[in-house]
Amino acid sequence: MARQKQAKKGIQKARAKKRVGFLNSASLNELDRPVAAFHRGMRQLGFVEGKNVEITYQWAKHDLARLPDMARKLVDAGVDVIAATGGIACSISTRNAARLCGTSEPRNKET
Repeated sequence: MARQKQAKKGIQKARAKKRVGFLNSASLNELDRPVAAFHRGMRQLGFVEGKNVEITYQWAKHDLARLPDMARKLVDAGVDVIAATGGIACSISTRNAARLCGTSEPRNKET
């Protein structure tokens, strides 16, 4: 009986809405097509915004000095993953925020 309850909790947790942080150094107005492609890719993986994934967007609007605080806010908000899509400055800010908060080192295809 205890195993069944534990398995059920595991399934419910796996089905819980995931939280994604989206960090970029530009603005949405400039990146509407890449963001649409991001959403298509998420849907291909089975994630639909508003249904089973919540996406929190942070746009630096070309003020790179804002990136570290924005990354830290996403980490503090408890997102499951951060999509740092604005180049190396976003990646470094995310990595540093994760280190400061003691979370896992983010994976970065650039390094």
